[in-house]
This record gives sequence, C-alpha cells and structure tokens, in this order.
Amino acid sequence: MLLFIFESTSMHTIPFTELKFTHLFKEFIAGSSSILSYFPTKISSENLVSIAEKFNRRAELTEAISATMNGLELSPSQAKNLHDLSKNSSLAAVTGQQVGFLGGAMYTVLKAYSTVKYANQISDETSLPIIPIFWIEDNDADSEEAAKATLLSAKNELLTFACTEEITTNIPVSERIFGDEIIGVLDLIEAGIQKSEFSAEILLKIREIYQPGTTWTSAFTKLLQFVMADSGILFISASIARKNGLFGTIISKEIENFRASKDVIDTTSNQLQEAGFHVQATVSDVNLFYQDGNKRLKLKSDDGINYTAGDLHFSREQISLIAKNSPELFSPNVLLRPIVQDDIIPTIAYIAGPGEIAYLAQLSEAYKLFSVKMPMVKPRHSATFMPPSVVRFLEKNDFSPEFFMRPWKQIEMELTKRTKDSDSEAIFTSASAKVAEVFASIADYAKGIDQSLIGAANAAERQTEKQIEDLQKKINSAQKKRHTSLFDKSYETASILMPFDELQERGISPINWALRFGLTKLTETVLQLSEKIPDTHFIVHLNFPHINQ
Repeated sequence: MLLFIFESTSMHTIPFTELKFTHLFKEFIAGSSSILSYFPTKISSENLVSIAEKFNRRAELTEAISATMNGLELSPSQAKNLHDLSKNSSLAAVTGQQVGFLGGAMYTVLKAYSTVKYANQISDETSLPIIPIFWIEDNDADSEEAAKATLLSAKNELLTFACTEEITTNIPVSERIFGDEIIGVLDLIEAGIQKSEFSAEILLKIREIYQPGTTWTSAFTKLLQFVMADSGILFISASIARKNGLFGTIISKEIENFRASKDVIDTTSNQLQEAGFHVQATVSDVNLFYQDGNKRLKLKSDDGINYTAGDLHFSREQISLIAKNSPELFSPNVLLRPIVQDDIIPTIAYIAGPGEIAYLAQLSEAYKLFSVKMPMVKPRHSATFMPPSVVRFLEKNDFSPEFFMRPWKQIEMELTKRTKDSDSEAIFTSASAKVAEVFASIADYAKGIDQSLIGAANAAERQTEKQIEDLQKKINSAQKKRHTSLFDKSYETASILMPFDELQERGISPINWALRFGLTKLTETVLQLSEKIPDTHFIVHLNFPHINQ
C-alpha cells in the first residue's frame, strides 16, 4: 500500500484487481498487449505536428465551444486556451460525460481534472498547445439518469433527489427545461444535508444556477464552470455541435455505408470475446438517431433501402438527402459518438473511464473505416473520499476502507463472525455432540425392544437439534443487538464508501463534498490527486483538522 500525505489530506491506494472492475479494464491498466493492441501507441511529436496541420475545422469547433460557454465568465486560463485552440498547431485532450443533476457523480470531476493533467503533460513534452476539452453529451435521452443526484444527509444517509418527476425516453436532455418544481427540490436538499461553514455559499450558487426556465444543459455547464473554471478546461455541447451541422461528414458516411461499420465493429467485438474480454456495447444496424421535433428516434434499416425512425418512413434517397441538407437532424449512438467527436476535435488523447475504455476497444477498425485518427486512450483517475468521521471510525475499530467496499451482505456476514461469542459457539457444538451421543444410545436401546421405535427416536433427535438451533439463533441475535452501534456505524460507513453497492465515485455527487468541505478544499484535493499516476484506485482521507464530521 502506498500512502501520500498532504497538508490536510492523505491518500492510500488499492489495486484495481481488488475492486469491482472488469477483466478488460484490469488488463488495460496492467499494460497487457492482449488489450492494448486495440489502441494506438504513443504518438511522436512529429506525427502530432502533422495531425495538427491536417486538421481544418478549428473555426467551426471554436464557434461551438464559444456558443456552449456563452454567458460564462471565462477564467484567464480558459481565455488563453480558447485563443490557443485557433492556432494551427493546437491539439486537444478530451473527455466527456452525459448531463447530470448537480454534476452527476464524482467521476465527472475526476475525468475533467485527469484531462487537464494529461493536456499539460503532453504540452510540456511536445511544446505544442494541448487544449483540455470536456464534451457535454446532451443529445442523450436518458432523463431518468440525468435527473438524479445523490448526497449524504446530516446523519450520513444516502439521499437521492430527482430534479423532475417527468421521466422520458425519447426527448434529448438538451431539450429539457427546469420547471417551478426545481425550487421545491432545492428546498429539500437544503433541509436534508449536513450544514457546514461552506454550505450556505454553495447552496446560494446552486439556486442561482438551477432556476425555472433554465435548460438542463445550461445548468450542467454553469455548475462545471463554477467548480472547474480555474483549471482552464473548455466545454462543448454535443447538441450545439449537432445543431451547427458539425456531425454531417460522419453522419453521411454512416448512412451510405452502415453495413460496413456494423461489420467491422462486429468483427472486432468477436475478437475481443475470443480473447476473453467482454463486449461493452452492441452495434446497431444504423448507429444513428433521428431528431423529429423534440423527439430523438432510433434510425433503423433492415435492407439498406428502406429506413424508419419511430413511425416515420424514408427511402435511401430521402434519408441521404436529409443527411446532406440537414445534418443537424441526426446524432450518433454510443459507438459512433467517439468517431464523430474526434472528427470535429483534433483529439490526440481521450481520457476514459472503465466502461468507455471497453467500448472504445471495439472501434479500432471503425475509426479507419471513417478515415478518422483514433486518439490515444488514457484512464481517468479513480477515487473514494472518506470524511473525518469515517476515518476516525476505521482507526478506532482497526478496519480498512477495503473492508467496506463490497456488498453489505458480505460485510454483515463478516461482522457477525467477528462479533460472535466463541464460548457460545463451543457450548452449542458440545451440546450437539452430546445430543447425538445420547440419542445414539436411546436408538440402540429402542431397537432391542421394537425395531419400529428407531424412527421415533430419530425424529425426537431431529426435533431436539432443531430446538438447539433455534436457541442458538436467538442467542446470536441477542449478541448482535449488543453490537448494534457497531453494525449501525458499519452500515453508515458502507453507504458512504460503497453507495448502492457501487464505487462511491459512481454514486455520490461532487457537490456533496463541496457542501461539506468547501469548493476550494475539494478542488485542491482533486488537483493533488490528478498529479498521481492513475494506475490504482485512490482512497482520499479528508483529514481537515478544523472540521468535525
């Protein structure tokens, strides 16, 4: 175990092999050639210069970024990066995430800061301007996921808030607008959370951002800007890029030759499976959606001649003409999105989470088919945050964080074993042995009197054993009650470190930590984390001496 200590924060690491990550991701982190062969190797400085010089869409890209960040006060580093992006020598390190209420989960921020780190690192190595860019995926129509955010209550209970009760499956998030109900949701949040010296300021900012009439995309962008502006990262909305027609080239190629893209992705997916890896995403006949008003409909074709989108029907000629004249009516699915993204951004490194790495592995040949340069793929940082109360509980009871980073049922069983009275176990083991011995003698005696009595003796033995078992359960239950405080605190700890039986970074909003410890401490901590090599999972001890939580 490696331990890092900072002024108010310490960290230790857990190998990914000890946590709930896929075989594919573990092999990727380990540098196994069996999976790295699906990704580009490090690109030389000479090749980077060539890639930069060949990219000719900077004006369109800059316009889309400017439109996304319109109305935001750019930090000096953001203004510089936006200016540098217009240079013919500029390239980009990119990450992205779907829109999420209150920033979604913590890995959103981890992704962003990992990207800034990679951009700075590559820039230092090559002396080229490498711009960190965050792709806001708001063409996605999963409003149920986008609407939810999880925070910790004052009692460290998991509180999940939904910004709307209206869940849709075909309206893009970019078309969603907060109604008056958002005020009540924010009131519930304020009433439920742990108050701190920072919470009033953070809540005021959240209320400023999440107002009735604001789009979900705008609020998400403003929140990320509030948290990360000083890092210099730039934001681009997928829906703005779509509406500006930037997807047109790839869209037309997919419509004209969708069978080829399906074939190459299927071939690569089969190769991955044969090599012992899982397939993250299933390729569609057509990897596109069609925008009908405010509805996002899956585009389908069985024969390459006739196309459907919901109840709409198109011939091949019609759909090709629409794609040519109105590319803004189309958006890519999860497998085509990276190719679209890297067609309109000069991406030389994409910073990905475990799931993204898995489906990007399926696309190595698809990039070639669309004549798009596949970027290097780098892992984002992965971390779990421990507030002071958890740190104290673990130290007091000699627990490791890893003990609680697994399903609660497993933890409960282990705690039951730990708290079980060994004398009680010995007593009942001895009692069971004596019962067996006594009834063996009774059976022998009964057999000498009447053979038919053996069944009655055996039945009596089973009944006695059952009574002993029931008594043991009652005693164990009583013993467990003696340890109620330990079990309750353990459940609380597990909820913080492994909410919903998932890694914390996938469940709890980054705003949770800003509310408790302040935005400055949060960003300082993540910046410290981003300086480390992301080849292990980090456990971050939030040991702020002035905070008693």
